[in-house]
Amino acid sequence: MIFSIQSINFKYLIYLIIYFVMQIYSNYILYQYCKKIEENRLLEIFLTYFGFSLMIIPALIIRKYASSDSPTKNIESDKNSENAKSRPTKNESYNNTKITDIIIFFSISILHLAVHFAYILVELLNGYYKEEYFILEILIWLIAPKFILKKTYYKHQKLAILLIIIIGIIKSIIEIVAFEKYNYKQILLEIFIHIGDSIFFGYIKILMEFKYYSPFQCCYLFGFVNTPLILIIYFIVSHIPCNNKFLCDGKKLFDNIYTLFDNLTFNESILLILECFSEGIGILTINTIMNKFTIYHVLAPFLITFSIINLLDKEKSAIEIIISVIFLVLEIIFILIFIEVIELNFWNLNENLKINIEERALHEEIYNKKNEDMIIFLDDEKNYYINSDMLFKN
Repeated sequence: MIFSIQSINFKYLIYLIIYFVMQIYSNYILYQYCKKIEENRLLEIFLTYFGFSLMIIPALIIRKYASSDSPTKNIESDKNSENAKSRPTKNESYNNTKITDIIIFFSISILHLAVHFAYILVELLNGYYKEEYFILEILIWLIAPKFILKKTYYKHQKLAILLIIIIGIIKSIIEIVAFEKYNYKQILLEIFIHIGDSIFFGYIKILMEFKYYSPFQCCYLFGFVNTPLILIIYFIVSHIPCNNKFLCDGKKLFDNIYTLFDNLTFNESILLILECFSEGIGILTINTIMNKFTIYHVLAPFLITFSIINLLDKEKSAIEIIISVIFLVLEIIFILIFIEVIELNFWNLNENLKINIEERALHEEIYNKKNEDMIIFLDDEKNYYINSDMLFKN
């Protein structure tokens, strides 16, 4: 066959479903049934970061149950883990934190807050939030690691990137020429949004991989910084008269925190509370995917939710929906090729798939040790093994 499909990790599918449900709630259901979220522009940003902060609750619960485990069990677990020998403890990780690390952390926090304000500006441009150029974020996520982290890309990955670029160019031409949807202000804002998002999630990946922060910590620490910041901004704009027609559209204030509870119904209160948990669980899911898999594995949930939300746009014509679905399917296929869920079995494109590299490494290790009387274990738990004498006795 010219292509084959690897079995998709079950946990990865679960994370995809969780993130999809959370995003549909936050970006569609909430706006359908809660007027307050539209009347108060800064409310959603506050709920987002407050939801990040709430992730300390499950973190503390997990820590409590983990600390109650038998010390003997923990010691045995450490012995069976190769990473436990070299990986510093949490206290050592914190003690190694430098002033520059703190400055970078606060800078990234402020950058992410600025991204949220850019989302508001895009919404003001269109009358509602409408993101047209997500292809920019895909390209940043795929190309930036090549130059910044010196990542090595193989033939199948380079082909996937090339195809994504071609699809992005074709889609943009159709949007501009056929549907006349060119808006340079929105393009500039979305470039900023996608660069900011890429830096934010790339930094989270660095915190988890090199600083050994947990996915939970990468939620609530940003929440602890940005929740008070957005509250301060909220109170400031509630006292400053706004004369800018674009920003305020005839309103006296850009937003007013004091009107937040005016005519707030019980149902809306429940929806806003659920939004906190939705945002917190959403970012936790993305962090967990990056931690357990690769940073590229988050492109699929991002792309799927972005596309589905765009398809729910009532202003889209039938032909636009059909074209969007075709491009969505193609982009997902190319991303799956990149993360090696889909294997291309022609032009030697499958030579450097991770599974094939590991298989070659295993055979080389066995060959190098074929004259030694030893057993080679194939997994960390030592459940599966090969006796090298049996392998090479002929």
